[in-house]
Amino acid sequence: MSTPTRNSPRPPRADGKDRFTRDQRRAILGASVGNTIEFYDFTVYGVLAVYIGQHFFPEAEPSVQLLSSFAVFGLAFLARPIGSIILGPLADRIGRKPVLIMALSGIALASFGIGILPTYETIGILAPIALVALRFLQGLSAGGEYGSGSTFMAEYSPRGRRGLGVVWIVVSTTAGVLLGTLTVTGLTLVMGTAGMADWGWRIPFILALPLGLIGWYIRQKIDESPEFQMMEATEQKTKSPLTESLKMWQNMLIIFGIGAMHATAYYSVFTYMPTYIGVVNGHGQEIALVSNIVTGLVSIGVIIAAAILSDRVGRKTVLLVGAGTYVLIAWPAYAIVPTLNAWGAIGVHILLGASVAVFMGASAVIMTELFPAKIRASGMSLGYNIPAAVFGGGAPFVATFLIAQTGITSSAAWYVMAIAVLALVSATVLNPKKHLYDDSEIAEEYEKVIAEEQSDGSLQHVVVDADGDRVSADGAAGAAGVPGTEASAGSPVDVPPRLEAEVEQALEDVDVSRRRALD
Repeated sequence: MSTPTRNSPRPPRADGKDRFTRDQRRAILGASVGNTIEFYDFTVYGVLAVYIGQHFFPEAEPSVQLLSSFAVFGLAFLARPIGSIILGPLADRIGRKPVLIMALSGIALASFGIGILPTYETIGILAPIALVALRFLQGLSAGGEYGSGSTFMAEYSPRGRRGLGVVWIVVSTTAGVLLGTLTVTGLTLVMGTAGMADWGWRIPFILALPLGLIGWYIRQKIDESPEFQMMEATEQKTKSPLTESLKMWQNMLIIFGIGAMHATAYYSVFTYMPTYIGVVNGHGQEIALVSNIVTGLVSIGVIIAAAILSDRVGRKTVLLVGAGTYVLIAWPAYAIVPTLNAWGAIGVHILLGASVAVFMGASAVIMTELFPAKIRASGMSLGYNIPAAVFGGGAPFVATFLIAQTGITSSAAWYVMAIAVLALVSATVLNPKKHLYDDSEIAEEYEKVIAEEQSDGSLQHVVVDADGDRVSADGAAGAAGVPGTEASAGSPVDVPPRLEAEVEQALEDVDVSRRRALD
Protein backbone atom coordinates (compact mmCIF):
# COMPACT_ATOMS: atom_id res chain seq x y z
CA MET A 1 0.00 0.00 0.00
CA SER A 2 1.38 3.43 -0.95
CA THR A 3 1.55 6.28 1.51
CA PRO A 4 0.33 9.73 0.48
CA THR A 5 2.54 12.74 0.85
CA ARG A 6 1.90 15.32 3.50
CA ASN A 7 -0.54 17.23 1.30
CA SER A 8 -3.50 14.89 1.78
CA PRO A 9 -6.79 16.78 2.18
CA ARG A 10 -8.22 17.91 5.45
CA PRO A 11 -11.59 19.40 6.38
CA PRO A 12 -11.93 23.19 6.39
CA ARG A 13 -10.62 24.75 9.59
CA ALA A 14 -13.23 26.03 12.00
CA ASP A 15 -11.75 29.53 11.88
CA GLY A 16 -11.88 29.59 8.06
CA LYS A 17 -8.12 30.15 7.76
CA ASP A 18 -7.09 27.21 5.62
CA ARG A 19 -3.53 27.68 4.45
CA PHE A 20 -1.72 26.57 1.32
CA THR A 21 1.47 24.76 2.26
CA ARG A 22 4.71 25.19 0.37
CA ASP A 23 4.24 21.87 -1.43
CA GLN A 24 0.66 22.69 -2.36
CA ARG A 25 1.74 25.99 -3.85
CA ARG A 26 4.55 24.30 -5.76
CA ALA A 27 2.21 21.65 -7.19
CA ILE A 28 -0.35 24.23 -8.29
CA LEU A 29 2.42 26.29 -9.88
CA GLY A 30 3.64 23.23 -11.76
CA ALA A 31 0.20 22.55 -13.20
CA SER A 32 -0.27 26.24 -14.00
CA VAL A 33 2.95 26.54 -16.00
CA GLY A 34 1.92 23.78 -18.37
CA ASN A 35 -1.52 25.28 -18.88
CA THR A 36 0.05 28.68 -19.57
CA ILE A 37 2.09 27.15 -22.37
CA GLU A 38 -1.01 25.44 -23.81
CA PHE A 39 -2.93 28.69 -24.05
CA TYR A 40 0.10 30.55 -25.30
CA ASP A 41 -0.04 28.19 -28.26
CA PHE A 42 -3.78 28.64 -28.78
CA THR A 43 -3.55 32.42 -28.49
CA VAL A 44 -0.67 32.71 -30.92
CA TYR A 45 -2.72 30.89 -33.54
CA GLY A 46 -5.77 33.10 -32.96
CA VAL A 47 -3.79 36.36 -33.05
CA LEU A 48 -1.85 35.32 -36.16
CA ALA A 49 -4.92 33.93 -37.95
CA VAL A 50 -4.75 36.62 -40.64
CA TYR A 51 -1.16 35.71 -41.60
CA ILE A 52 -1.85 31.98 -41.43
CA GLY A 53 -4.79 32.41 -43.80
CA GLN A 54 -2.58 34.23 -46.28
CA HIS A 55 0.07 31.49 -46.33
CA PHE A 56 -2.08 28.36 -46.19
CA PHE A 57 -5.22 29.51 -48.08
CA PRO A 58 -3.71 32.04 -50.54
CA GLU A 59 -6.19 31.56 -53.40
CA ALA A 60 -9.20 32.65 -51.33
CA GLU A 61 -10.57 36.15 -50.78
CA PRO A 62 -9.30 37.89 -47.60
CA SER A 63 -12.59 37.27 -45.72
CA VAL A 64 -12.54 33.60 -46.77
CA GLN A 65 -8.91 33.33 -45.70
CA LEU A 66 -9.86 34.55 -42.22
CA LEU A 67 -12.86 32.21 -42.08
CA SER A 68 -10.69 29.27 -43.18
CA SER A 69 -8.06 30.08 -40.58
CA PHE A 70 -10.67 30.27 -37.82
CA ALA A 71 -12.23 27.03 -39.06
CA VAL A 72 -8.88 25.31 -38.48
CA PHE A 73 -8.78 27.03 -35.07
CA GLY A 74 -12.12 25.40 -34.29
CA LEU A 75 -10.89 22.02 -35.51
CA ALA A 76 -8.55 21.75 -32.53
CA PHE A 77 -11.61 22.08 -30.31
CA LEU A 78 -13.43 19.31 -32.15
CA ALA A 79 -10.48 17.07 -31.35
CA ARG A 80 -10.69 17.91 -27.64
CA PRO A 81 -13.61 15.55 -26.80
CA ILE A 82 -11.66 12.70 -28.40
CA GLY A 83 -8.66 13.63 -26.28
CA SER A 84 -10.85 13.79 -23.18
CA ILE A 85 -12.24 10.29 -23.88
CA ILE A 86 -8.67 8.96 -24.08
CA LEU A 87 -6.77 11.03 -21.51
CA GLY A 88 -9.51 11.72 -18.92
CA PRO A 89 -10.05 8.07 -17.96
CA LEU A 90 -6.31 7.51 -18.16
CA ALA A 91 -5.83 10.22 -15.51
CA ASP A 92 -8.32 8.40 -13.28
CA ARG A 93 -6.52 5.08 -13.78
CA ILE A 94 -2.79 5.85 -13.79
CA GLY A 95 -2.70 9.33 -12.24
CA ARG A 96 -3.08 13.01 -13.01
CA LYS A 97 0.65 13.75 -13.28
CA PRO A 98 1.58 11.43 -16.19
CA VAL A 99 -1.40 12.64 -18.23
CA LEU A 100 -0.44 16.26 -17.66
CA ILE A 101 3.06 15.51 -18.92
CA MET A 102 1.71 13.72 -22.02
CA ALA A 103 -0.72 16.54 -22.80
CA LEU A 104 1.91 19.24 -22.54
CA SER A 105 4.31 17.31 -24.75
CA GLY A 106 1.72 16.90 -27.51
CA ILE A 107 0.71 20.56 -27.44
CA ALA A 108 4.28 21.87 -27.57
CA LEU A 109 5.36 19.54 -30.39
CA ALA A 110 2.30 20.38 -32.49
CA SER A 111 2.90 24.12 -32.12
CA PHE A 112 6.55 23.73 -33.04
CA GLY A 113 5.45 21.77 -36.10
CA ILE A 114 3.24 24.65 -37.24
CA GLY A 115 6.20 26.99 -36.86
CA ILE A 116 8.38 25.02 -39.29
CA LEU A 117 5.58 23.89 -41.64
CA PRO A 118 6.10 24.72 -45.35
CA THR A 119 3.38 26.97 -46.81
CA TYR A 120 0.96 26.44 -49.69
CA GLU A 121 3.39 28.16 -52.03
CA THR A 122 6.01 25.50 -51.27
CA ILE A 123 4.11 22.20 -51.05
CA GLY A 124 0.65 23.07 -52.32
CA ILE A 125 -2.42 21.37 -50.89
CA LEU A 126 -0.28 19.38 -48.46
CA ALA A 127 0.30 22.57 -46.47
CA PRO A 128 -3.30 23.09 -45.25
CA ILE A 129 -3.66 19.32 -44.76
CA ALA A 130 -0.58 19.27 -42.51
CA LEU A 131 -1.83 22.36 -40.68
CA VAL A 132 -5.13 20.58 -39.98
CA ALA A 133 -3.28 17.48 -38.73
CA LEU A 134 -1.09 19.48 -36.34
CA ARG A 135 -4.06 21.43 -34.99
CA PHE A 136 -5.87 18.13 -34.48
CA LEU A 137 -2.92 16.78 -32.45
CA GLN A 138 -2.88 20.00 -30.46
CA GLY A 139 -6.59 19.68 -29.69
CA LEU A 140 -6.25 16.00 -28.84
CA SER A 141 -3.59 16.81 -26.25
CA ALA A 142 -5.52 19.79 -24.90
CA GLY A 143 -8.46 17.45 -24.28
CA GLY A 144 -6.57 15.98 -21.35
CA GLU A 145 -4.86 19.16 -20.15
CA TYR A 146 -7.64 21.34 -18.79
CA GLY A 147 -9.64 18.61 -17.05
CA SER A 148 -6.63 16.85 -15.55
CA GLY A 149 -5.01 20.16 -14.58
CA SER A 150 -8.15 21.42 -12.84
CA THR A 151 -8.54 18.08 -11.06
CA PHE A 152 -4.91 18.16 -9.95
CA MET A 153 -5.26 21.67 -8.52
CA ALA A 154 -8.54 20.85 -6.76
CA GLU A 155 -6.99 17.83 -5.09
CA TYR A 156 -3.99 19.80 -3.91
CA SER A 157 -6.07 22.63 -2.43
CA PRO A 158 -7.40 22.88 1.14
CA ARG A 159 -11.08 22.01 0.97
CA GLY A 160 -12.12 25.36 2.37
CA ARG A 161 -10.17 27.25 -0.32
CA ARG A 162 -10.60 25.17 -3.43
CA GLY A 163 -11.97 28.12 -5.35
CA LEU A 164 -8.70 30.00 -4.86
CA GLY A 165 -6.67 26.86 -5.61
CA VAL A 166 -8.39 25.87 -8.85
CA VAL A 167 -8.74 29.42 -10.18
CA TRP A 168 -5.06 29.34 -11.08
CA ILE A 169 -6.01 27.14 -14.03
CA VAL A 170 -7.92 30.17 -15.31
CA VAL A 171 -5.21 32.63 -14.28
CA SER A 172 -2.63 30.53 -16.08
CA THR A 173 -4.92 30.43 -19.11
CA THR A 174 -5.05 34.23 -19.10
CA ALA A 175 -1.29 34.35 -18.52
CA GLY A 176 -0.87 32.20 -21.62
CA VAL A 177 -3.05 34.61 -23.57
CA LEU A 178 -0.95 37.53 -22.34
CA LEU A 179 2.32 35.74 -23.07
CA GLY A 180 1.20 34.92 -26.60
CA THR A 181 -0.09 38.43 -27.18
CA LEU A 182 3.04 40.09 -25.77
CA THR A 183 5.24 37.84 -27.89
CA VAL A 184 3.40 38.75 -31.07
CA THR A 185 3.27 42.44 -30.09
CA GLY A 186 7.00 42.59 -29.41
CA LEU A 187 7.85 40.86 -32.67
CA THR A 188 5.50 43.15 -34.60
CA LEU A 189 7.17 46.23 -33.13
CA VAL A 190 10.61 44.91 -34.07
CA MET A 191 9.83 43.38 -37.47
CA GLY A 192 6.86 45.43 -38.62
CA THR A 193 3.64 44.12 -40.12
CA ALA A 194 5.34 43.20 -43.40
CA GLY A 195 8.04 41.19 -41.62
CA MET A 196 5.47 39.33 -39.54
CA ALA A 197 3.38 38.57 -42.61
CA ASP A 198 6.45 37.28 -44.46
CA TRP A 199 8.08 34.92 -41.96
CA GLY A 200 7.98 36.46 -38.46
CA TRP A 201 4.68 34.71 -37.71
CA ARG A 202 6.66 31.46 -37.38
CA ILE A 203 8.75 32.60 -34.40
CA PRO A 204 6.03 32.41 -31.69
CA PHE A 205 5.21 28.82 -32.74
CA ILE A 206 8.87 27.78 -32.72
CA LEU A 207 9.25 29.22 -29.20
CA ALA A 208 6.64 26.71 -28.01
CA LEU A 209 9.27 23.95 -27.99
CA PRO A 210 11.68 25.48 -25.42
CA LEU A 211 8.69 26.65 -23.36
CA GLY A 212 7.31 23.12 -23.47
CA LEU A 213 10.62 21.69 -22.26
CA ILE A 214 10.54 24.07 -19.28
CA GLY A 215 6.99 23.00 -18.43
CA TRP A 216 7.89 19.33 -18.85
CA TYR A 217 10.79 19.67 -16.40
CA ILE A 218 8.63 21.43 -13.80
CA ARG A 219 5.86 18.83 -14.03
CA GLN A 220 8.35 16.00 -13.64
CA LYS A 221 9.35 17.46 -10.25
CA ILE A 222 5.88 17.59 -8.65
CA ASP A 223 4.15 14.75 -6.78
CA GLU A 224 0.93 13.00 -7.73
CA SER A 225 -2.23 14.51 -6.21
CA PRO A 226 -2.98 13.47 -2.59
CA GLU A 227 -6.47 12.18 -3.39
CA PHE A 228 -5.18 9.91 -6.14
CA GLN A 229 -2.51 8.53 -3.83
CA MET A 230 -5.11 7.77 -1.19
CA MET A 231 -7.41 6.15 -3.74
CA GLU A 232 -4.54 3.88 -4.74
CA ALA A 233 -3.77 3.08 -1.12
CA THR A 234 -7.38 2.17 -0.34
CA GLU A 235 -8.22 0.63 -3.73
CA GLN A 236 -11.02 3.12 -4.37
CA LYS A 237 -10.19 3.59 -8.06
CA THR A 238 -12.71 2.41 -10.64
CA LYS A 239 -12.06 0.42 -13.81
CA SER A 240 -14.71 2.31 -15.83
CA PRO A 241 -14.44 6.01 -14.92
CA LEU A 242 -15.90 7.23 -18.20
CA THR A 243 -18.95 4.97 -17.97
CA GLU A 244 -19.59 5.94 -14.36
CA SER A 245 -19.28 9.64 -15.14
CA LEU A 246 -21.81 9.34 -17.98
CA LYS A 247 -24.29 7.75 -15.57
CA MET A 248 -24.28 11.02 -13.61
CA TRP A 249 -26.41 12.61 -16.32
CA GLN A 250 -27.74 15.49 -14.20
CA ASN A 251 -24.23 16.61 -13.32
CA MET A 252 -23.20 16.20 -16.96
CA LEU A 253 -26.01 18.48 -18.13
CA ILE A 254 -25.00 21.10 -15.55
CA ILE A 255 -21.35 21.03 -16.56
CA PHE A 256 -22.34 21.24 -20.23
CA GLY A 257 -24.13 24.54 -19.61
CA ILE A 258 -21.42 25.97 -17.38
CA GLY A 259 -18.61 24.71 -19.60
CA ALA A 260 -20.25 26.14 -22.72
CA MET A 261 -20.02 29.68 -21.37
CA HIS A 262 -16.65 29.05 -19.73
CA ALA A 263 -15.18 28.32 -23.17
CA THR A 264 -17.32 30.40 -25.49
CA ALA A 265 -17.28 33.71 -23.63
CA TYR A 266 -13.57 33.37 -22.89
CA TYR A 267 -12.54 32.74 -26.49
CA SER A 268 -14.94 35.38 -27.75
CA VAL A 269 -13.30 37.97 -25.48
CA PHE A 270 -9.65 36.96 -25.86
CA THR A 271 -9.49 35.45 -29.35
CA TYR A 272 -12.29 36.98 -31.40
CA MET A 273 -12.63 40.45 -29.83
CA PRO A 274 -9.06 41.50 -30.79
CA THR A 275 -9.90 40.57 -34.39
CA TYR A 276 -13.21 42.43 -34.09
CA ILE A 277 -11.46 45.56 -32.87
CA GLY A 278 -8.48 45.34 -35.20
CA VAL A 279 -9.96 44.05 -38.47
CA VAL A 280 -13.74 44.46 -38.43
CA ASN A 281 -13.63 47.96 -36.95
CA GLY A 282 -10.35 48.98 -38.58
CA HIS A 283 -8.42 50.07 -35.47
CA GLY A 284 -5.43 48.01 -36.57
CA GLN A 285 -3.51 45.04 -35.21
CA GLU A 286 -1.45 47.09 -32.76
CA ILE A 287 -4.52 48.50 -30.96
CA ALA A 288 -6.08 45.04 -30.88
CA LEU A 289 -2.99 43.57 -29.23
CA VAL A 290 -2.77 46.36 -26.64
CA SER A 291 -6.45 45.89 -25.85
CA ASN A 292 -5.95 42.16 -25.28
CA ILE A 293 -3.01 42.78 -22.93
CA VAL A 294 -4.81 45.36 -20.78
CA THR A 295 -8.01 43.29 -20.66
CA GLY A 296 -6.03 40.21 -19.65
CA LEU A 297 -4.29 42.01 -16.78
CA VAL A 298 -7.57 43.39 -15.44
CA SER A 299 -9.27 40.00 -15.82
CA ILE A 300 -6.62 38.22 -13.75
CA GLY A 301 -7.39 40.43 -10.75
CA VAL A 302 -11.14 39.99 -11.18
CA ILE A 303 -10.84 36.21 -11.57
CA ILE A 304 -8.88 35.83 -8.32
CA ALA A 305 -11.29 38.10 -6.42
CA ALA A 306 -14.29 36.14 -7.75
CA ALA A 307 -12.70 32.83 -6.73
CA ILE A 308 -12.07 34.05 -3.19
CA LEU A 309 -15.67 35.28 -3.07
CA SER A 310 -16.94 31.89 -4.24
CA ASP A 311 -15.17 30.23 -1.29
CA ARG A 312 -17.03 32.56 1.05
CA VAL A 313 -20.52 33.05 -0.40
CA GLY A 314 -20.80 29.94 -2.59
CA ARG A 315 -20.14 29.10 -6.24
CA LYS A 316 -23.74 29.44 -7.38
CA THR A 317 -24.09 33.11 -6.45
CA VAL A 318 -20.92 34.09 -8.30
CA LEU A 319 -21.92 32.09 -11.37
CA LEU A 320 -25.32 33.79 -11.55
CA VAL A 321 -23.81 37.27 -11.21
CA GLY A 322 -21.16 36.64 -13.89
CA ALA A 323 -23.50 35.04 -16.46
CA GLY A 324 -26.29 37.55 -15.81
CA THR A 325 -23.95 40.51 -16.26
CA TYR A 326 -22.64 39.17 -19.53
CA VAL A 327 -26.15 38.66 -20.92
CA LEU A 328 -26.97 42.28 -20.14
CA ILE A 329 -23.85 43.96 -21.55
CA ALA A 330 -22.76 41.75 -24.51
CA TRP A 331 -25.00 43.19 -27.24
CA PRO A 332 -24.61 46.87 -26.23
CA ALA A 333 -20.84 46.35 -26.03
CA TYR A 334 -20.55 44.86 -29.52
CA ALA A 335 -22.94 47.48 -30.91
CA ILE A 336 -21.09 50.48 -29.52
CA VAL A 337 -17.51 49.45 -30.36
CA PRO A 338 -17.72 50.48 -34.07
CA THR A 339 -18.70 54.02 -33.01
CA LEU A 340 -15.80 54.47 -30.58
CA ASN A 341 -12.21 55.51 -30.97
CA ALA A 342 -9.39 53.13 -30.05
CA TRP A 343 -9.43 53.97 -26.33
CA GLY A 344 -13.19 53.54 -26.16
CA ALA A 345 -12.94 50.14 -27.85
CA ILE A 346 -10.30 49.06 -25.31
CA GLY A 347 -12.60 50.18 -22.48
CA VAL A 348 -15.47 48.06 -23.79
CA HIS A 349 -13.10 45.11 -24.21
CA ILE A 350 -12.05 45.44 -20.55
CA LEU A 351 -15.69 45.52 -19.42
CA LEU A 352 -16.53 42.34 -21.33
CA GLY A 353 -13.40 40.63 -20.00
CA ALA A 354 -14.25 41.54 -16.41
CA SER A 355 -17.78 40.12 -16.65
CA VAL A 356 -16.43 36.85 -18.07
CA ALA A 357 -13.78 36.79 -15.33
CA VAL A 358 -16.45 36.92 -12.61
CA PHE A 359 -18.12 33.83 -14.07
CA MET A 360 -14.86 31.93 -14.53
CA GLY A 361 -13.77 32.67 -10.98
CA ALA A 362 -16.39 30.12 -9.88
CA SER A 363 -16.92 27.96 -12.97
CA ALA A 364 -13.43 26.43 -12.98
CA VAL A 365 -13.71 24.96 -9.48
CA ILE A 366 -17.36 23.97 -9.66
CA MET A 367 -16.72 21.82 -12.72
CA THR A 368 -14.25 19.74 -10.70
CA GLU A 369 -16.63 19.50 -7.72
CA LEU A 370 -19.46 18.06 -9.83
CA PHE A 371 -17.75 14.63 -9.81
CA PRO A 372 -16.21 12.44 -7.08
CA ALA A 373 -12.44 11.98 -7.19
CA LYS A 374 -12.46 8.47 -8.66
CA ILE A 375 -14.09 9.73 -11.88
CA ARG A 376 -13.26 13.44 -11.64
CA ALA A 377 -10.75 13.70 -14.49
CA SER A 378 -13.06 11.74 -16.81
CA GLY A 379 -16.21 13.63 -15.91
CA MET A 380 -14.60 17.06 -15.92
CA SER A 381 -12.63 16.45 -19.14
CA LEU A 382 -15.57 15.12 -21.13
CA GLY A 383 -18.14 17.43 -19.54
CA TYR A 384 -16.08 20.52 -20.33
CA ASN A 385 -14.52 19.59 -23.67
CA ILE A 386 -17.76 18.68 -25.46
CA PRO A 387 -19.32 22.14 -25.01
CA ALA A 388 -15.89 23.72 -25.50
CA ALA A 389 -15.71 21.98 -28.88
CA VAL A 390 -19.30 22.53 -29.95
CA PHE A 391 -19.70 26.10 -28.72
CA GLY A 392 -16.29 27.52 -27.75
CA GLY A 393 -14.08 26.47 -30.64
CA GLY A 394 -16.60 27.68 -33.18
CA ALA A 395 -17.21 31.05 -31.52
CA PRO A 396 -14.77 33.10 -33.68
CA PHE A 397 -16.02 31.37 -36.83
CA VAL A 398 -19.71 31.86 -35.97
CA ALA A 399 -19.16 35.51 -35.05
CA THR A 400 -17.37 36.22 -38.33
CA PHE A 401 -20.03 34.29 -40.25
CA LEU A 402 -22.93 36.17 -38.62
CA ILE A 403 -21.41 39.53 -39.52
CA ALA A 404 -20.75 38.41 -43.09
CA GLN A 405 -24.31 37.13 -43.54
CA THR A 406 -26.25 39.88 -41.78
CA GLY A 407 -24.05 42.90 -42.35
CA ILE A 408 -24.66 43.81 -38.70
CA THR A 409 -21.40 44.02 -36.76
CA SER A 410 -23.13 43.61 -33.39
CA SER A 411 -24.63 40.28 -34.50
CA ALA A 412 -21.44 38.66 -33.19
CA ALA A 413 -22.90 39.13 -29.69
CA TRP A 414 -26.06 37.11 -30.34
CA TYR A 415 -24.27 33.79 -30.17
CA VAL A 416 -22.44 34.35 -26.90
CA MET A 417 -25.54 35.86 -25.30
CA ALA A 418 -27.47 32.66 -26.05
CA ILE A 419 -24.70 30.59 -24.45
CA ALA A 420 -24.72 32.85 -21.38
CA VAL A 421 -28.47 32.23 -20.99
CA LEU A 422 -27.76 28.48 -21.09
CA ALA A 423 -25.19 28.96 -18.32
CA LEU A 424 -27.74 30.91 -16.26
CA VAL A 425 -30.19 28.02 -16.50
CA SER A 426 -27.51 25.49 -15.47
CA ALA A 427 -26.44 27.60 -12.49
CA THR A 428 -30.07 28.04 -11.44
CA VAL A 429 -30.81 24.30 -11.29
CA LEU A 430 -27.53 23.56 -9.49
CA ASN A 431 -28.04 22.24 -5.97
CA PRO A 432 -24.68 22.39 -4.14
CA LYS A 433 -25.73 19.88 -1.46
CA LYS A 434 -26.91 17.39 -4.06
CA HIS A 435 -24.48 17.87 -6.94
CA LEU A 436 -21.09 18.78 -5.42
CA TYR A 437 -18.40 16.56 -3.82
CA ASP A 438 -15.70 17.53 -1.30
CA ASP A 439 -13.69 14.24 -1.16
CA SER A 440 -14.09 13.83 2.61
CA GLU A 441 -15.02 10.16 2.12
CA ILE A 442 -11.59 9.41 0.60
CA ALA A 443 -9.69 10.76 3.62
CA GLU A 444 -12.05 8.92 5.98
CA GLU A 445 -11.51 5.62 4.17
CA TYR A 446 -7.77 6.15 4.21
CA GLU A 447 -7.83 6.80 7.95
CA LYS A 448 -9.72 3.53 8.48
CA VAL A 449 -7.07 1.60 6.58
CA ILE A 450 -4.30 3.27 8.56
CA ALA A 451 -6.14 2.55 11.80
CA GLU A 452 -6.30 -1.14 10.95
CA GLU A 453 -2.50 -1.19 10.72
CA GLN A 454 -2.20 -0.15 14.37
CA SER A 455 -2.11 -2.86 17.00
CA ASP A 456 -4.63 -0.97 19.11
CA GLY A 457 -6.56 0.70 16.26
CA SER A 458 -5.23 4.15 17.23
CA LEU A 459 -4.24 6.84 14.75
CA GLN A 460 -2.15 9.25 16.77
CA HIS A 461 1.21 7.80 15.80
CA VAL A 462 0.74 7.72 12.03
CA VAL A 463 2.75 10.68 10.74
CA VAL A 464 4.88 11.26 7.65
CA ASP A 465 7.79 13.54 6.90
CA ALA A 466 8.17 16.05 4.07
CA ASP A 467 8.98 13.31 1.56
CA GLY A 468 5.95 11.22 2.43
CA ASP A 469 8.00 8.64 4.36
CA ARG A 470 6.72 7.24 7.65
CA VAL A 471 8.30 8.86 10.69
CA SER A 472 6.18 6.60 12.89
CA ALA A 473 4.15 3.68 11.63
CA ASP A 474 2.45 0.95 13.65
CA GLY A 475 3.50 0.30 17.23
CA ALA A 476 5.86 -2.54 16.39
CA ALA A 477 7.77 -0.76 13.64
CA GLY A 478 8.04 2.63 15.24
CA ALA A 479 10.09 5.26 13.44
CA ALA A 480 12.43 2.85 11.79
CA GLY A 481 15.87 4.22 11.15
CA VAL A 482 15.26 7.43 13.09
CA PRO A 483 17.44 7.57 16.21
CA GLY A 484 15.86 8.65 19.46
CA THR A 485 12.32 7.54 18.71
CA GLU A 486 10.12 5.00 20.40
CA ALA A 487 6.70 3.87 19.28
CA SER A 488 5.10 1.39 21.63
CA ALA A 489 1.37 1.16 20.99
CA GLY A 490 -0.56 3.75 22.93
CA SER A 491 2.45 5.87 23.92
CA PRO A 492 3.47 9.26 22.49
CA VAL A 493 6.22 9.49 19.89
CA ASP A 494 9.45 11.27 20.84
CA VAL A 495 10.30 13.05 17.58
CA PRO A 496 13.92 14.21 17.10
CA PRO A 497 14.37 18.02 17.05
CA ARG A 498 15.46 17.97 13.41
CA LEU A 499 12.09 16.49 12.39
CA GLU A 500 9.76 18.38 14.71
CA ALA A 501 8.82 21.06 12.18
CA GLU A 502 8.20 18.53 9.43
CA VAL A 503 6.10 16.26 11.62
CA GLU A 504 4.11 19.22 12.95
CA GLN A 505 3.28 20.22 9.38
CA ALA A 506 2.54 16.63 8.41
CA LEU A 507 0.09 16.20 11.25
CA GLU A 508 -1.84 19.25 10.08
CA ASP A 509 -1.83 18.48 6.37
CA VAL A 510 -2.34 14.73 6.24
CA ASP A 511 -5.04 14.68 8.90
CA VAL A 512 -4.42 11.06 9.81
CA SER A 513 -4.01 11.97 13.46
CA ARG A 514 -6.82 12.63 15.91
CA ARG A 515 -4.48 14.53 18.23
CA ARG A 516 -0.90 15.70 18.11
CA ALA A 517 1.63 13.37 19.65
CA LEU A 518 4.61 15.69 19.91
CA ASP A 519 6.31 16.05 23.30
